[in-house]
Order: sequence, then C-alpha cells, then structure tokens
Amino acid sequence: MVSKKDIKESYNSLKEEINRHNFLYHNKDNPEISDTEYDKLFLKLLKLENEHNFLDKNGSPSSRVGDTPQSNLKEFIHEVPMLSLDNAFESEDLFEFEKRILNKIKDKNLNYSCEPKIDGVAVSLIYERGILVKAGTRGDGEQGEDITHNVKTIKQIPLKLNGSHHPNKIEIRGEIFCEKNEFDKLNAQYLKSNQKTFANPRNFVAGSIRQLNSEIAAARPLKI
Repeated sequence: MVSKKDIKESYNSLKEEINRHNFLYHNKDNPEISDTEYDKLFLKLLKLENEHNFLDKNGSPSSRVGDTPQSNLKEFIHEVPMLSLDNAFESEDLFEFEKRILNKIKDKNLNYSCEPKIDGVAVSLIYERGILVKAGTRGDGEQGEDITHNVKTIKQIPLKLNGSHHPNKIEIRGEIFCEKNEFDKLNAQYLKSNQKTFANPRNFVAGSIRQLNSEIAAARPLKI
C-alpha cells in the first residue's frame, strides 16, 4: 500500500511539472511536450486530487485556466473571469456533462450544436460606443496581457462596429488563429531562409500577438 507521504511527494512533483509546462506553453510559446502528453499528466493530477482529499491543492494547475502572464506587455484585467472549456476524453465525460446540464434546466428536449475546435489563442475585445478600445489575452482567467496594438492589425476585426445605437460598453470574446495551409507555407519560407520555424499554428499565433512591435503581427496571416 502506498503511504500518504509517497502520494504527497508524487502529487507535489506532478504539480511542479505541470506548472512548468504551463509556463513554457503560455509565456514562452515553447512547449516541450505534445497536447496529448500534457493531457495525460493533467488527468493523472485530477485523479490524485479526486482520490485523496488530504492533498494540499494550493498552487494546483487544476485551479487555473492558464498561466500568469510575464512579459513587457501591459496587464489586461478581466472584469468577468475569462474561463476555459473542459476536455472530454471518454464517453462517460460527455454523459456527465449532459447530466450537469439537465440538472440546471427544465427543458429536457435538447438539441446540441457541435463544431471542430479551433486551436488558437483566446481574445477579449472591448468596444466602447462601437469603437474598439482594448484587447487582451485570457492569461490566468483574471489577468491577461494587453495586445490591443497587435489585434488592430487583424483585418477581420472591425475597429468600428457597423450600425448605430451601440451600448456604452460591450465585450466580445473569440479565438485568434492561423489556417493550417498559411502556417505550412510560412514555415516553409522560414526553413528555406534558415530561420527558426514554429512547432504548430497555436504557438505561431501566441508568439505573433505578444510582439511589442505591431508591424510583425501585421505581416502575419492571423484571423479570428
């Protein structure tokens, strides 16, 4: 039988490992492991937390949606927490999700709309009287980074909303991404000119929108 001490040591080591990978992913845009490998570590963490209530969950990655930003960009405070979606790896996870939904609503005749998930970077757009005034990343859900200067270079994002009678303030949340064919084309160009290539489109987007020089972001094929 595994002792409490061994379980605590294994758990604390796992917390440190996942927090390190979070830092590399969210702040350095340089992950060392794949998303699948990360998910396996995270599921192992959740399993330990669910099975052993004596564990100290302070500082656990399970209580965060990202990582605290660390860069030269200004901070962006979310007035309403910007949360993330949970993963579902097994059929049972989906059934549990539906059970939670049915417990909260009266109408049991539900229709579900499903679509592929775009793997990019979540963004919050703040409009005041129809004018884009601020944009920020999710960060840790409470505080992100101000990327207004880069977001304004993305042609799909309107600097001014159409129509009139706009509310004094409105927040719109979405996902900044790069299409796979555009990413592959750009990576091929970097490789040909002996420049460092990007591991995946998500890292490319994250690195692009966190540039201090907006001309770099403007030259890259970003969409929302």
